[in-house]
Amino acid sequence: MEIGLTTENIKTENFAWNSNIVFSANKNKVTEIGNGVNEFFPVVPNGSLLQQQPVIVKVGLPLGSFWGYKTNGIFQTQEEVNTQPKINSLANTKVGDRKYVDANGDGVINALDKGNLGTSQPKFVGSFSNTISYHDFDLNFSFQGSYGGKIFNALNQQLEISTLGTNAASTLNDRWTPTNPSNEIPRATSSPLGIVSERYVEDASFLRLKLITLGYTLPKSVSKKLGTKSVKFYISAENLITWTKYTGYDPEVSSYEQNNLYPGIDFGSYPNSKTFISGLNVTF
Repeated sequence: MEIGLTTENIKTENFAWNSNIVFSANKNKVTEIGNGVNEFFPVVPNGSLLQQQPVIVKVGLPLGSFWGYKTNGIFQTQEEVNTQPKINSLANTKVGDRKYVDANGDGVINALDKGNLGTSQPKFVGSFSNTISYHDFDLNFSFQGSYGGKIFNALNQQLEISTLGTNAASTLNDRWTPTNPSNEIPRATSSPLGIVSERYVEDASFLRLKLITLGYTLPKSVSKKLGTKSVKFYISAENLITWTKYTGYDPEVSSYEQNNLYPGIDFGSYPNSKTFISGLNVTF
């Protein structure tokens, strides 16, 4: 469903205000894969994510659905390690490691406990553009936004893997230690696992001031004396402000562009740049 509305809000001899609103809500669902297959995990073309496969293509779910574990804090005592389910029943699980939810209640954390962590497809997107003119001044500004979609912060996931030979996220400064019993960041270890979980599937909703331009056109009498039809000065800014809860650089990006099999994966994609422009338009 897509709706567009153009309005003429105010129009007087010296003042005018026009608006344009666009609203779009699109849904998709996988109805059939073929050859008796009900689901499969696309191979993400990146070495560090190759074995994780954070996206599932599954009949009944939309494309871009994330699939992984839900977390349940950090093991704080040896008794918890001894009595609670551990991922793949690893014997080397220790105090300070992350807990994962035993979704099917069989006492073991394995692939059967993975589930739907949301989709990159937003519930709706929209834009709101305005043009305001007053005497010889004009102001154009537009907002765009998206609501309800998810994004897999693959870069943050890799930076929170506490290997001893690569860079790391600053959040690891608050990792679990005997004197800092964090319930969010696990202990440091030289043999960590990169595991897809809801911790790295974030809300990609945002509202952005996409473009704002202020212009001034010289009076016609002045332009005529200069031998021109019109002279306009303007300043413009693009992607000036973005309101979002996403902790990455930009909630609108995707490392694999518009690929239908694995959208919404941010592996350090270059964000939309803020652009500032000033200019002069002269018409003869």
